[in-house]
Amino acid sequence: MNPQDKAKQAVGYFAVDTYVRSGMKVGLGTGTTAKFVVERIGQRMQEGSLKDLLCVPTSEATRKQAESLGIPLTTLDGIADCLDVAIDGADEILPPTLGLVKGRGGALLREKMIAAAAKTFVVAADETKLVSNGIGSTGALPVEVVVFSSSHTKRLLSALPSVKRHGGRAEFRKRAGAATGEKNGGQEDIREEDRFVTDNGNYIVDLYFTETVPDLHEMDKELKSIPGVVETGFFLDLASVCLIGKADGSVATLTAERK
Repeated sequence: MNPQDKAKQAVGYFAVDTYVRSGMKVGLGTGTTAKFVVERIGQRMQEGSLKDLLCVPTSEATRKQAESLGIPLTTLDGIADCLDVAIDGADEILPPTLGLVKGRGGALLREKMIAAAAKTFVVAADETKLVSNGIGSTGALPVEVVVFSSSHTKRLLSALPSVKRHGGRAEFRKRAGAATGEKNGGQEDIREEDRFVTDNGNYIVDLYFTETVPDLHEMDKELKSIPGVVETGFFLDLASVCLIGKADGSVATLTAERK
């Protein structure tokens, strides 16, 4: 296991051992760190140290992993009030507010619904996910859009003042295994049949920036003002705590500082 995966495993296991108790209703995240969370829950249930859990997965991939480990599953519709805790990873974490970018794995809508439905939302990530000054330095900001007139929605996203101000460009996400499309104005034209489709039947438009974005709330508001945008990869004012794993197995805890 490489050092980054060791850090992900350490923080995923720590999150479960610290925040999950028998009888809880638990939201299960999606991604390379969240898979260790699910793995640890499965181990603890087989050992008998965790019992009577009811879990809600954020994606079909997580559902399949959890089912293979015998973890009892339901949906948010099957929960009477709220989840006790949700544990998920992050693509970028901006201290001290713990503003997040999530969704590079394509599950941002369900991830946000489940995070918002939890009394405690725990983010578990390795230290490479920490950023400073703003988001957008390590990859794209995902935006989930409806299929209808999606190219029109993509053009509107590109034209937003906050996107243009930070050198943003919008690209449809390509599904795994799709052929390389033709170049048009320096960007790849991705045919509809080659676009990534979310578990909800929508597309993902990835926004790439040449300058980091410090004002997450402003951009989030502008993005959501466009009809056709379902949800953004900004997770703002949601994280209760961020656990940061390191390759030596240690875990640091960050709490949010908000106005």
